[in-house]
Amino acid sequence: MELNKQERQLVALLPKGRVHPRKIKEIAGLMEMDARTVRFLVSHLITVHGCPIGSSPSNPAGYYWIENETERAQALGPLNAQVGKMAERISALANHPIITKEEVLKNQDKGA
Repeated sequence: MELNKQERQLVALLPKGRVHPRKIKEIAGLMEMDARTVRFLVSHLITVHGCPIGSSPSNPAGYYWIENETERAQALGPLNAQVGKMAERISALANHPIITKEEVLKNQDKGA
């Protein structure tokens, strides 16, 4: 596994374990890049290099280095929920008829 300079820096900034994750804004500031780039690097480290990086959406929120199966399960929970919500959205967009904005607004006016 050959990491570039930014990837090594990001890995070094990640705390071990879920107890004290590091916020994306903090990582971005320390690395002098925007949050979007940090998210891209995290995704790349996970998908290409197999790094066990978890994120916690709730307090304490942030990224951390997964150290055990419990932390892995905690990191996978929100991701699986997100996939489920995305599948619902995809299904709705794919299966509902296309209607105009005017039709939607007209229907709302009738109900008011």
